[in-house]
Amino acid sequence: AELQSEPAAEPAPQEDDEAALEIELEAVAPVDAAALVEDDGLDPLLLEIFRNEAETHLDTLVGFLADCAQELPQPVTDDLQRALHTLKGSAYMAGIQPIAEVAAPLERLAKEFKSNQIAFGLVASELLRDAVALLRRGLAQLAAQPLVSLPGSVELLQRVKQLQQEQLVGAEADWQAQVAAGEDA
Repeated sequence: AELQSEPAAEPAPQEDDEAALEIELEAVAPVDAAALVEDDGLDPLLLEIFRNEAETHLDTLVGFLADCAQELPQPVTDDLQRALHTLKGSAYMAGIQPIAEVAAPLERLAKEFKSNQIAFGLVASELLRDAVALLRRGLAQLAAQPLVSLPGSVELLQRVKQLQQEQLVGAEADWQAQVAAGEDA
């Protein structure tokens, strides 16, 4: 006959005791950024590759802003458009939604400006400058909180949308004026 031994029954810890223990452990345990990222389902190596590529794209944006500081308005360059497009795509591929959600409307803005031959003026260059600062904060939080929304992103995206609408309305009015002038000739 087999003897079956039952494990000694341990008293179940109280929920309050568990919460207190978790707080104590969090207070003394060093934060392992890689483990936090892995908990989010993100590959730390992929994030590092993304960070390096994103820095290159941000450098391109900063270069465009340097041109804007020298002379305004500045036409949208292929480099600017490519940097925003690639930054957006890389962020989506890496699963970094907060950065992708900022880069996507910026890319759309640059694309529409270029296709409508609208140059970046003071408002657009200030918007891009603020976006670069916001994206840099997003890169800074990659190690610990890659999926946390970027503070200020909602306001920035509202400014992007407003500028986009204003410029497109202005471009439409210019086009209609040219058509009307051509009909009068």
